[in-house]
Formats: sequence, C-alpha cells, structure tokens
Amino acid sequence: MRRKMKDFFRKNIGLAAFLFAAVMATNVAAQAADKDADPLLVKTDKVEVRKSDYDAAVLLLVPADKRADFGKNSQNVIRLLADLLRNKTLAAQAQAAGLDKTPEGMALLRAATVAFYANLQRDQNDKEATKAFEAKKADFEAQAKEIYIVDKKKYVKPAEVKASHILFTNKKYKDGEGLKRATEVRQQIMAGGDFDKLLKEEVQDENDIKLSELGWFTEDKMVPEFSKAAFALEKEGDISEPVKTVFGWHLIRLEGKNAEGQMTFDEAKPIIMNELTQNFLTEQRKKAAQAIDSDPSATLNKEAIDALLADATEKADHKAVEEQIKKTMEGK
Repeated sequence: MRRKMKDFFRKNIGLAAFLFAAVMATNVAAQAADKDADPLLVKTDKVEVRKSDYDAAVLLLVPADKRADFGKNSQNVIRLLADLLRNKTLAAQAQAAGLDKTPEGMALLRAATVAFYANLQRDQNDKEATKAFEAKKADFEAQAKEIYIVDKKKYVKPAEVKASHILFTNKKYKDGEGLKRATEVRQQIMAGGDFDKLLKEEVQDENDIKLSELGWFTEDKMVPEFSKAAFALEKEGDISEPVKTVFGWHLIRLEGKNAEGQMTFDEAKPIIMNELTQNFLTEQRKKAAQAIDSDPSATLNKEAIDALLADATEKADHKAVEEQIKKTMEGK
C-alpha cells in the first residue's frame, strides 16, 4: 500500500503543480505588461486564457520528448485549451468563495507549492546529471561496447511482420454479418480482386484507409488473435482467413516478414546507452537524496511524533521512525 501511495503521489506531482499554477496565475495574464506578446486565446466574462497559460501548461503536463509534436495535433490543442478554461474558472470560483483562505485550502496550497518547487529542483538535478553524462559520453560508449560483447545474446531483434488489413467493424456489422462480409471479400480477392480497391470500398474515410497500413510490428504489439494470424502468413501478399478480435473481423495481407536475429552493435547501442543514462540518473538522484538524509542538523520532535502516532498499534521507536523516514525518502 505504501508503495502504491508513493507511486500515485509521484505520478501526480505534475498535476499538483499545475493546479497550484492555475490558482496562482488566475489573474497574471490580465496583468501582463505587453498583451501583444501574450495574445488572448479564449475568454469568458470571468477568466482569460492566454498564450503564456498554454505554454506553461505544455511545459508542466507534456513530457519533454513529446512537446515538439504536441501542437501539431489540433485535438491536443483544443483539449488543453478547454482544460485551461475549466481550471482557471474553477480557480476563480474558489478564490471568490474564499476557499483558498480556509485551513484546508491553505494546507493544500502549501502542499502543492512544496511539490511544485521540489519538482523544479528534481528537474534541475536531472538536467545537471544529463550534462555530466554527456561530458563523459565517450567513456559510456566504450562501456556500452563492452556490455554488448559480454552479453550479446541479450540484444536480439524479435521477429516482425509488415501488414495491412481490412476491418469489418462490430459497429457496422451485427450478428454474424461481419464474418459473412469478410468471407465474401476474401473470396473476391482470391479470385483476383484488388485488395486495395476492396479496402477503399469498405472504408470510405481516407484516414481509416491510411490506418489500415500497419507497417512493421512485433507479435506483442497487437491483440493476440490478430498477431497469431499475421505471423502465420508465410509469403508476401498472402491473405489471412477472417480473424475475429474485439474490434470486429479482419482480413490481413502480409507485406513483409523478418525472422528473429542478432542485433549489430549499432542497433543495440541506443538501447544500451539509454540503460546507462537511466542508471546514471538514478544514481545521481540517490546521491541527492542521501545528501538530504545525512544532514546533521536534522532532528526529530519526539513528543510531536508520539502524538502523531498515538493511534498506532505499536509504541513509537524513534530510531526506527527516523530510519523509516530515510528509507522512504530514498525510495526503498
């Protein structure tokens, strides 16, 4: 239970930080000195959402490696603007009702503030650790080569296939009609019919036609029934029998097939370097936690802890409490 609670809190630090930022920034945009540099995106008679609000939300909520592509999807932008408008409206309502001045409200705001600044420092520590890793990159690349040579069997390319499919959806076909239609289309293909033409007849939407091209995938990337049928096909151009999944009935065409094989070092290198990077970051995080845990000025208020643990089934062992706090901070 303790592990689950800890994981939940860590996963929601960004959310806590965002809620804190939403409360604190409710009136910031309206006070911007140069509104031309911070254009208005959406507003109501109560709140405004500006470009600076959007940028801050992306920074807080979108992983760094996905930010460049986030704005390319219009639905991402629309959803985020809707969330911002809702959050800023709720924040304004809470402030107007004085909820931020209640004991509970102030306690939650303090907790969110601590989480916000702690997360900032964690990010800064990770940036510094990443720079330190890059400064020694040549040494780590040499280590990666050694790891590959010693444990080459670990780095194997799984078997993969390339395929396209026609999906006869449960939504469109009811009560066995999907299987009937899939069987008819397969018979047409086997008699010389054009798979791509029949696909376009079945799926009118251009986006769905594009999605029918699945590209290369390993067996674990698709639902089991689909993967089993796709990997059972042998020659390029082979068409499967109708395959039933939770999505409906499928006809699968094999576009290519690669057997399992040994990775070259160049293929394995990104995987090994990522492992070395994560191990290095983890070690630096532990060192940062240990530096805090070993602070000689840290003391326990035994009376206050006794009161806090008044309902505990066992009598407080202050040394054990101190050790447990350190273990918890270290992530054990």
